[in-house]
Amino acid sequence: MKYGARSYLLDTNVAIWLDVEPQLVSMQVHAALADPSCAIFVSAVSFWELPIEQSIGRYDPGLPLELMLARYRVHELAMTSKYTGTVRELPRVHRDLFHRMLVAQAIVEGMTPVTGDARLSGYPVSVLRAQ
Repeated sequence: MKYGARSYLLDTNVAIWLDVEPQLVSMQVHAALADPSCAIFVSAVSFWELPIEQSIGRYDPGLPLELMLARYRVHELAMTSKYTGTVRELPRVHRDLFHRMLVAQAIVEGMTPVTGDARLSGYPVSVLRAQ
């Protein structure tokens, strides 16, 4: 299922910023979140990435993404095998597997990734910078 141009896929860092430091997120991203015609998603990949990053001390272990989902009417996008071919074909722009999976989902679903990581702009997908 293609979600379309008004669909956004939040990178884990953006989801965290929205929860703990919303002032770090651009007004453009806040406007998309407030627009009922936009569909906002967080990948299931983020629900795996966050506890891994927490276990190595990168993020506060008390940060739950589930609360952010309800607050911003964000939906979870499941990670399934339909994205594997796209991950395999991506150029080696970014070594981070989580980011590569996120980009693959955005490409397959026709979504715009929202990120603070400038390297994602090197992929064949339109990116909305969060900062």
